[in-house]
Amino acid sequence: VTVGGILGSDATVCSGSNTGTLTLSGETGSVVRWESSTDNFVSSTPISNTMKSQSYTDLMATTKYRAVVQSGTCSEKNSIEVTITVDPLTDGGVVSSSVNVCSGSNYGILTLNNHVGNIVRWESSIDNFQTINTYQNTSISKSYNDLTDTTQYRAVVKSGTCSEAYSIEAIIAVDTIPIVNLGEDTAICNLESIDLNAGNTGADYLWSNGETGQEITVSSKGDYFVTVTNSFFCSSFSLIKIDINPLPKINFGPDQEICKYKPVELKVLEQNANSYLWSTDDTNQSITIQNPGKYWVDVYSKYDCFNSDTIIFVPGPDLNVDLISEAVICDGSQTNIKVEVQNQSGRLNYDWNTSEKTANISVNSTGEYSVLIKDEKGCWGTGVTNVRVQELPLVTLAADTLSICSLDEAEESVTITCKHDGSYVEWGDGFVGNKYTSGISGWFEAYVYDDYNCLGYDSITISEYCRPVRLSLPNVFSPNNDGHNDEFIPFEIDLEELDYMLVNLEYIDFNVFTRWGELIHSSSLVLPNWNGLNNKGFDAPDGVYFWVLKYKDIDGFEFHSNGYVALKR
Repeated sequence: VTVGGILGSDATVCSGSNTGTLTLSGETGSVVRWESSTDNFVSSTPISNTMKSQSYTDLMATTKYRAVVQSGTCSEKNSIEVTITVDPLTDGGVVSSSVNVCSGSNYGILTLNNHVGNIVRWESSIDNFQTINTYQNTSISKSYNDLTDTTQYRAVVKSGTCSEAYSIEAIIAVDTIPIVNLGEDTAICNLESIDLNAGNTGADYLWSNGETGQEITVSSKGDYFVTVTNSFFCSSFSLIKIDINPLPKINFGPDQEICKYKPVELKVLEQNANSYLWSTDDTNQSITIQNPGKYWVDVYSKYDCFNSDTIIFVPGPDLNVDLISEAVICDGSQTNIKVEVQNQSGRLNYDWNTSEKTANISVNSTGEYSVLIKDEKGCWGTGVTNVRVQELPLVTLAADTLSICSLDEAEESVTITCKHDGSYVEWGDGFVGNKYTSGISGWFEAYVYDDYNCLGYDSITISEYCRPVRLSLPNVFSPNNDGHNDEFIPFEIDLEELDYMLVNLEYIDFNVFTRWGELIHSSSLVLPNWNGLNNKGFDAPDGVYFWVLKYKDIDGFEFHSNGYVALKR
């Protein structure tokens, strides 16, 4: 009976470069042929070999082998098959992809493509693999970051029993980044500027203010930064803070006038400066100017900032001073000396030779008066005037009488004469003349004016005196109509004017009584006048009658009298 036998163990070889020998054992019969198949004997390839061994070489695909054995006339039998597994040839593949990165801040992932076999490890080198860094990474990707040197990366691949193979390497070319340093934060003086230079000639620049040059000039406070991109498109930036130090504070203002009596202090507002230097060679913070001229100062602040200012002082105008006053004043009066000033500035100060300090003064004596006037700028002027005191006219009043009765009925008058050494006389009522006549008593004034209108004065009083009314009555009368002694009347009627007597009386009462006290006649406000009739209009009989007279004169004196009168017809 035919027994196919055994060929031994399966084997694994690397594709394309392999060799081996298969040996049959345990068979019964003779080897008729060998057969091989790459599709599990769906189809087979006969091998004309009747030996008990069969060699193979340079297999490219997994192949099964078997021997066909026949014993005599028995049927053919196949040996137990043996499989020669062919591993594909290792292919390291390609690492993708090579790139250029910027030094120091970079990152990427490399990927192995088109490889055959399994990844054993990754390797890198910065010297073309003279020295190697290994990474126990069996994945198809490898990351990198923050490279500072150009680095080569490759994968090590092994397919089955095949030898290891290196992938085509990827080169991470590390480009240098620009070194940009705008310097330390700093400060500049106001109105000055500073040049900021980003270096790296030939690079591209973008400043925070939009400029694109290598260098910019700035004069304002702020944060300035620049981004510099080199030919490798690597960028770097730098930031600088610029502060502005103020210039020393100096402000003399516009040119000024300067006058004798007011020095001007020039003062630099900046305190604690490093230095002050005036055109006068003074080195203090302020100087005092007394004379016209050009003055300037150079100042360096504590920040070493420089500023200067100049001012010109021109002579201030002289004050035009006019004194207005009366050249002649009358004794006992005064005059105001008024000042008129031109070209002044602001408030004025006055210094009179009388030691007064007011704008105007009043004087009452002969003399020369002068004033020195200074304005707020210290500009000055003087004025002088003379005043003479005129003696008052001498005046004396004299009257031809010192009393009169002002009653019209009295028909009295007074003449007052003015003796003087002036020009003319004016009386209290406006009458002008040396003599003044009045029909009434009173107080009389005379004003005498001289050529300077100086006034002399005198007055005189003319007393009021009217003769008092004294009434006396006869003690007998004879009302017989013979034209003689027909009425009982006062004797004074023949001596005084009737109107004068009446005007001097405030009231008068007259009554006549019989011896038995019977009132037979009465009158009031008229002078006593009894015609011998009784109160009934009949002739009173002859006899003795009693009368009573009362009156009051205009001076307030009251009079009371009485007596007896004999009536005989």
